[in-house]
Amino acid sequence: MSDQIRSRLILEHPIGDGLSSFRATFTSICEGADLRSPGEAIDRLKREDVQDLASSLLTALQILPTARLLPSSPDPIL
Repeated sequence: MSDQIRSRLILEHPIGDGLSSFRATFTSICEGADLRSPGEAIDRLKREDVQDLASSLLTALQILPTARLLPSSPDPIL
């Protein structure tokens, strides 16, 4: 799939509020752990909280229309 087609799909199906549920979960967990900045979360959250966040993010990403329309790329992102 060409970059032009990928770009068109992304423009036609923007994320919008698609990550709101993840953002709410992340904010709630950070506030519960008394973390002031998101950067602190990576080092200070409990394993269970990190797993909950990862699950929430994956679920949110899977239901985005663009994620279903775009094929995975064999090329590394890095």
